[in-house]
Amino acid sequence: MSFCISCRNRISIENAPQEEKEQTINHSFPNDNGMQQKSLEALNMDKCNPLERDTMCSLTEDACKVGTYKELSEENIKNDGASSEQVKRPEEASTTKIYSINSERMSRSTSISPERILNSPTKKRMREVHVRQMRALKRKLAVTAYKYPTAPQKFHSIRYVLKELKKNNLIREDEIIMLEDFESCTRDLIKCEIRKRKQLPVSKIYKPSIREFALSLHFYSPSAYDHVRNKFYKCLPHTKTISKWYVSFNGEPGINSESLKAIRKFADSVPYKLIGSLMFEEIYIREGDEYYQGKFVGYSDCGNNIACDTAALASRALVFCIVCLNASWKLPIAYYLINYTSNEQKVNLIKQCLIAVQEAGLLVTALCGGYSLFYEDILRKLGCNLELKPFNPRMELTFQPWFKHPANDSNVYIFMNPRRLMQLVRIALSSEEKLYDDTENIIKWKHVANLQKLQEAERLYLTNKIMIKHMQYHSNSKIKVKSGMQLLNCPMTNAMIMCKNKLRLPEFRDCSPTVKFITLFNDLFDIFNSINLRQHGLKKPIHNSNYVQIDRKLQECATYIKSLSIGAERRSVINSKVKMGFRGLLMNIKSLLHMYKFVCTDNDLLKYIPTYKLSLDNLDLIFNYLKPHYEYNTDPTVVQFKSAYKKLITHTELRDKNSGTCTPLEDIAVLHMSSEQPIYIINATTNIALRIQWPDMFRMEHKIHLDYSSLQTRYSSPITEYKTEVISYIAGYILKELTISLHCTARGHQRSSSDTQAFRERTKRDARDELQRELEKLGATAREDKKAMIGRQFSGFQHLFERFLQEEGPSLEWNHIQKLSEDAVKDYNSLPSPETNEVKELLDKLIVVKLNGGLGTSMGCHGPKSVIAVRNGLTFLDLTVQQIEHLNKTYNANVPLILMNSFNTDDDTQRIIRKYKGIDIDIYTFNQSCYPRINRDSLLPIAKHCQIDEDIEAWYPPGHGDFYESFQNSGLLKKFIREGREYCFISNIDNLGATVDIKILKSLLSKRPEPPLEFVMEVTDKTRADVKGGTLIKYEDKLRLLEIAQVPKDHIDDFKSIKTFKYFNTNNLWIKLSAIERVLEQKALNMEIIVNNKTFPNGLNIIQLETAVGAAMKSFEGSVGINVPRSRFLPVKKTSDLMLVMSNLYTLRNGSLVMSPQRMFPTTPLIKLGDNHFSKVKEFLIRFPTIPDLLELDHLTVSGDVTFGKGVTLKGTVIIIANHGERIDLPSGTVLENKIVSGNLRILDH
Repeated sequence: MSFCISCRNRISIENAPQEEKEQTINHSFPNDNGMQQKSLEALNMDKCNPLERDTMCSLTEDACKVGTYKELSEENIKNDGASSEQVKRPEEASTTKIYSINSERMSRSTSISPERILNSPTKKRMREVHVRQMRALKRKLAVTAYKYPTAPQKFHSIRYVLKELKKNNLIREDEIIMLEDFESCTRDLIKCEIRKRKQLPVSKIYKPSIREFALSLHFYSPSAYDHVRNKFYKCLPHTKTISKWYVSFNGEPGINSESLKAIRKFADSVPYKLIGSLMFEEIYIREGDEYYQGKFVGYSDCGNNIACDTAALASRALVFCIVCLNASWKLPIAYYLINYTSNEQKVNLIKQCLIAVQEAGLLVTALCGGYSLFYEDILRKLGCNLELKPFNPRMELTFQPWFKHPANDSNVYIFMNPRRLMQLVRIALSSEEKLYDDTENIIKWKHVANLQKLQEAERLYLTNKIMIKHMQYHSNSKIKVKSGMQLLNCPMTNAMIMCKNKLRLPEFRDCSPTVKFITLFNDLFDIFNSINLRQHGLKKPIHNSNYVQIDRKLQECATYIKSLSIGAERRSVINSKVKMGFRGLLMNIKSLLHMYKFVCTDNDLLKYIPTYKLSLDNLDLIFNYLKPHYEYNTDPTVVQFKSAYKKLITHTELRDKNSGTCTPLEDIAVLHMSSEQPIYIINATTNIALRIQWPDMFRMEHKIHLDYSSLQTRYSSPITEYKTEVISYIAGYILKELTISLHCTARGHQRSSSDTQAFRERTKRDARDELQRELEKLGATAREDKKAMIGRQFSGFQHLFERFLQEEGPSLEWNHIQKLSEDAVKDYNSLPSPETNEVKELLDKLIVVKLNGGLGTSMGCHGPKSVIAVRNGLTFLDLTVQQIEHLNKTYNANVPLILMNSFNTDDDTQRIIRKYKGIDIDIYTFNQSCYPRINRDSLLPIAKHCQIDEDIEAWYPPGHGDFYESFQNSGLLKKFIREGREYCFISNIDNLGATVDIKILKSLLSKRPEPPLEFVMEVTDKTRADVKGGTLIKYEDKLRLLEIAQVPKDHIDDFKSIKTFKYFNTNNLWIKLSAIERVLEQKALNMEIIVNNKTFPNGLNIIQLETAVGAAMKSFEGSVGINVPRSRFLPVKKTSDLMLVMSNLYTLRNGSLVMSPQRMFPTTPLIKLGDNHFSKVKEFLIRFPTIPDLLELDHLTVSGDVTFGKGVTLKGTVIIIANHGERIDLPSGTVLENKIVSGNLRILDH
C-alpha cells in the first residue's frame, strides 16, 4: 500500500464529506532529482529521503506547486511545533474549505480549492486520454457487430439445444419429448461452462442430473451427444467416461443384481404391494466367437449358477423383463445366451426369475410370452392343466392356465400376446380349409378379399386401411403383426354391412357369419388392450363397475371359439392345425377372469387390470430400443448385444413409443379438414393415382367454374352407387366440420351448426372431464377398506352425470303418447283368490323390500322416518315387522324383510332392528349409493373428501331408483335367486297400506301360456289431491311411468286432468328377480333423471341427480298395471296424513290399518293443516291432545294459531282460520258440522 510522503499519519480528513474524500488522489513522486529537491523544500522536508513507495496526494501536489512556483510568503509558513493553523488566500476565502496538515517536522496549513484540484493539468490530460480510449472501443464494438451480426450464443437451455438437434436431424421427435424432462440440469451445465471459461477448477464428480442427461442423450444418439457436448464447452462427460459407467454395471448373463436392487428400492419407497407381470422372449444373435476384454465371447452362457453347454456357440438371447401393473415402469432383469435349451431348462429359468423378483419385493401374478415359446409341454411342466374333456356335441378344452408360484401359494396366470394371437386367427381365416360357426354357416375369407378388390377398383375406402399388402402376406418374408388387427376390426365389419344392406352387392349377401367372427375377435382385442379407466366400452380395463359386462362378453367369445369347426370333417378348431391362436385366446380369457378375482376381488391388490401390460409388446419395445446400438443388424453379435443391454439397464428414462413389430404396412394419411384449403387437403389425403392440381387462384378465394363433365371423363370412372354413398358421406362430414370451424352463416334454406350448440357441446365435454378428475381426487381420500365400494358408486354417478349432460328437454314427445289398451291395467277385483293350501308355496317365492332411506326432517323429526310413532306408540318399522311376522306365522312361511337404507339412516336402523331378534323373521339390510352434491354453477362436487360423516351436507342418496344396482352389488339378488325366490314386493316404508297381497302374488305365479309378468305397478284412481303424482301411460308400445317433470309446459293442464289420466302410481311394485338380473347384465336399465335443485342457507345453489324406482318399468318385458283399492295407498308425508292414520278412521289389526266399518264412505277425508303451526310433529301433538272424531268428516282446513281440545268431533266440511295475531282455542267436547270458524276464540277455565 502506498502513502503520501507529506500527509502520511498527519492529514486529518475524517470529517470531510465522502465526495471530497474521493477527490483526494495519490500520484507518483517526481523521479527527477531537481524536482524532488524542490518539492521537499516546499514541504519543509529537505532532510527526508523519499522511498520508492512514496507518493503525493492531490493536496500535497498543490502545496508543492504553490511553494515551488509561487514563493510562499512568510506569513503562510509557520514554525515547527505549531499544532494546527489555517491559512487562506484572500481571493479564495469565500469558497475554500481548510484541511490541517500535521507533522513532526512541519506545521503548516494550506488553503486549496476543489475546483483547482479537478482542473489541474494532470487531471485534464487523463480525462482526454480516457475519452479517446472510449471512442476507439465504441468504434471497434460497432465494427465487430457489423461483421458478426448472428454471433452464436454460448449459454443455452436444454430445450433450445433439443430444437437445434431436431433441426439438424440428429434426434427424433419422440426422443425430444423424453429428454425435455432434463431441463432442470441446464443451470448445472451453465455453471460448469462458466467455470471452465474462466479457467477455474471444476469438480470431476458429475452431478446426478448431468449424469442422467448424459446417459439418456448418448443412449438415443451418440452423434447428438457429441454436438451438445461441444455446445456446452465440453461440460458433459467424454464418451469414454460414459463407457466406464457402463462397464461399472455387471451386464453378464444371468439375473442382474442391479435390477433387483432397483426393484427393492422402489418397493421400499411405496406404501402398497408391488404387482407385476414377468415376460420373456428370444432374440436371435449372430453365431461366432469374438475376443473381447481379454477373453473369447460368443458361447452359451446362463450365468454362474446355471449349468449349460458352454462349448456351443450362442444363437439366441433369452431376455426376461418385469412390467409393474400398479406403477409406470418396466425393467429387464435377466438374459441368457443359449443355443439349444430344453423345456425343463426354460421352466427352471422361469422359476428362478420368479423367486428372485419375489425376494426383491414384487409379486408376479402373470407370465407373458409369445406363441413360439408357450408349448403345451412347458405349460404342463410349470403345473398348468390342459387336459381335454368331452363336451357334447363338441370337445371342450378345460383350461387351468395358471400354476403355483414357487415362492408362495399364489397363482401365476398365463397370457399370450394378443397381437400375435390375432395374427394366427387371421391366418386361420385365410386358410384353404373352410371355417364353420356354431350354426354351420361358412366364415369366408372371400368377403375380405372382395372388399379389398372393390375399394381398389373404386379408389375410395370405406373407413378401413385394408390394402393389397394385407392380402398377399404369404409373399412377405416377415409377416407384420399389426396387419392382423387391420383386418379384424370394426371398420371392416361396417364396410361389409354397408355393402350388404345399403348397396345390396351380391358378393356380400352371405357375409353375416364373417361379420360376427370379425366383431367378436375385435371385441376380444379391445378387452386385452385396455390402458386406463378413462377409456369407454370394452376398451375400459376390467373393473368392479364393468366386471359383469366384460365377464359376459368374454364368456360369449369363449363359447363362440369352442363352437368353431374347420374342414370337411368339422374338426373342432381348438384341435386343428391352426389351433394355437384360438387356444391362446381361450387361455387369456380364463386367466384374466381368475386373475381379476384374485388381485382385485379377493385380495384388493389392484383396482383394475391394465391388460396392455400383459402383452409382449412391452418387451418388443425394449428390443426396438436395442436395434440402433447394433447398427440395425438383423442379428447382433454377442458383444453388440451386451453393450446395448448395458446401456439399456443404466438408462433410467426409457419410455414407451411405437412397438417394434407392431407397425402398419403403409402410412395412410387420415382425412382431415382445413379452413384455408379444404379441397386441396382432401385430394392430398386421398389415395388415388391421379390428383387434381388446383390453381393458386382457388387458394386465393377467387371464384372458379369447373366443367365437371370433362373432369369425370378425364380423371375418373363413371359415378357408381358405391362412389355416391362414400362421397356423400365424406362430403357431409367435411361440410359439417367446415361450417363449425369457419362459423358459416345460414343463407336461404341452408342451415349451419349453431355457435351456441357448439359452445354447449364443448362445455359438456369439459364438465365431464373435470368431474372425472375431481372424482379421482375424492376417491384418493377414501379409506382403503372403502375404496372399492366408493369406486363403484362414483362409476354409477359418472354415468348418471353424463346422461344428465346429454339429455335436453322432455324425454318424450307429447303427441306420441298412446291410449292405454284394455289389458294394460287389470282390475284388482278380477284377480282370483288362492286356496289356503297353496299360500305357503306362493309366499316361499316372495321377498319384501321396504325403501328406508328417508329422514323425518320435513316433519321436524331427527333420524330415520321409519322410527316415527304413528299408532299406539308403534313406529312404521314396528308395524312392518308385525305384518311380516303375522304372515309367516299364519301360513308357516318364511318371507324375509329387506330394508334399503341410506347413509343417513343405516346406523340408526341397525341399532333399532336389534330388538327384533326374538321375532321369527329374517331381516336383511343394504345401503343405497352415496353421491356427491354438485355445484349448480361449476358442475363440480362440493365435497372435499370422502369422510361423509365429517361433511354430510355434501352428499345425498340418489333416490329409490338406485335400488336395482345397489341390490345387485350387495349380493342379495343372487342369494335370493339361488334360494328359489322369484318376485320382490317393493314399497315405501311410510306407506301403511302397502302390505303383501296374496291375490296379486297368485296372479304373478300362476302358470299360464302367456309369458310371465316381469313388472307390475299398483295404481289407484286419481283424485284432485293426486294431480301432481305420476301416472301410467303407453309410449312406443310399452307401458311406462310419466312424472310431471317430464311433461312439456304446454301440457301441464292435460297431465293434471282426471279424465285424461285417471290412474295414479302408488309406488307399490312387484318385480321378477331374474328379470332384474337380466336387465342389469344387459345394461338395459333406463330411468329418467330427476334434477332436484336446492339452495343451502349460505346461498350455495346445488343440484341432486336422482331416479325413481318405477321409471324402470319400460326396461322390462311383460309389464302391467293393477288398479287397487285406495286403502293400499296410505302414505304419511305430512302431519295431515299422520292425523288420518292416528284417528278413529282406522283400526290396527296385526300391524295393518283397516278402515273402520262405521265410516259411511270408502274414501278418506281431505285434510289441510297450516304449515306455520302444524308442519312439525311436536307442534302437531301439542295442538291435538287427542285426535278428533273424523268418521263423518269430508273436508278439514285449519290455518293459523288454532288449538283443539279433547273429544272434539268434526263432521262434513269444517274450516277454521285464525288470522295473524288472532288465536282460536276449541274447547273439549266441541262438535263442528259444516262450520266456518274465524276470528278470536278462547275459553279459559275458572
